[in-house]
Amino acid sequence: MTSGIYIHIPFCVSKCNYCNFLSFTGKENIELYKNALIAEIKNSSKQITLTETIYIGGGTPTSIPLNYLTEIIGAIVSYPLAEGLEFTAEANPGTVNYEVLRTLRNAGVNRLSFGLQTTHNSLLKNLGRIHTYAEFEQNYFTARQAGFTNINVDLMYALANETADHLKRDIARIISLCPEHISAYPLTIEENTPFENLKPADDSLVLQMFDIIKNELKKAGYNHYEISNFAKDGFASKHNLAYWQRKNYLGMGLGAHSFFNGRRFSNTEDLNEYIAAFGELKKLRHTSVFIEKTDAMEEFFFLGLRVREGIALAAFLKEFGVPAYSVFGAGIKKMIDYKLLQESGGRLFLTDNGINLSNRVFTEIFTAREWPRSL
Repeated sequence: MTSGIYIHIPFCVSKCNYCNFLSFTGKENIELYKNALIAEIKNSSKQITLTETIYIGGGTPTSIPLNYLTEIIGAIVSYPLAEGLEFTAEANPGTVNYEVLRTLRNAGVNRLSFGLQTTHNSLLKNLGRIHTYAEFEQNYFTARQAGFTNINVDLMYALANETADHLKRDIARIISLCPEHISAYPLTIEENTPFENLKPADDSLVLQMFDIIKNELKKAGYNHYEISNFAKDGFASKHNLAYWQRKNYLGMGLGAHSFFNGRRFSNTEDLNEYIAAFGELKKLRHTSVFIEKTDAMEEFFFLGLRVREGIALAAFLKEFGVPAYSVFGAGIKKMIDYKLLQESGGRLFLTDNGINLSNRVFTEIFTAREWPRSL
């Protein structure tokens, strides 16, 4: 089964100051890209058995002409689709209206992900966003009118010149809108962006802000089901859970990554090369790596511990033929002693403090590992 499909649309109205994603401004190649992407979607059909989730991301999918986007969606929904399909499209405020949103909903998209980032206009301007908070609110309410009952809102924190009071105001405003899902990420300073020389926020401030987010969203009835994600009951992202549970997924479009039948592979990141290949898979897929058993074990831990319910020890034994403690026991015991990791009901999971220090937990576990001789 192909659990998930990811479609990459690498075009934006403008590039945000923090963004190092594979995306471009300008419109000259959009039609050529659309045609090449649809060709790839059609040529990938033999690898698709049943699709449980579809995610269209970018870039900004809603920045391209609406008829192009609906053509792409039409090609995707020709695949065998599971009952209860989750179909997400990313949308940046300032790039949608009722016609766009209603057309997406009628085409089968049933989940919308809005890139808000912050509700403060001065901070939005610093980030290089094209919208104001008022424009986001208008787009959000329009999405409800268009029939969307499953909406995610992205929140970015630890921004330059942001205070705890800024963040509390952000959270209060977002909660008042009652989105079904909220993703919260600290600003990451990336090379080759306008922010590359910006001083990162102090770690203590990042943790303080993260605690504010966790506490306020918990009081508002959101389940903290993954390190950076919060959802009302029944609205956890199925697509992202498939990544963390190491299910098969197929990525299509420029630079898209896939995990399929024990292999990870990705498409070319060269736009002209992608367009010229016109969906010919052998020309598109530049890297293909079989995941060795040792790497798969580490992935099992790294991805599984991101989710609040953690890792089933019996599942590790079943998949790899050895107990988790025989490989990662020293690090696990140390993290349990430090109260960053907990074992209960046959599962290992991060404690509340372990979530704050998750990078340390992963480092300790992997540094102290011991591979059995039988591997």
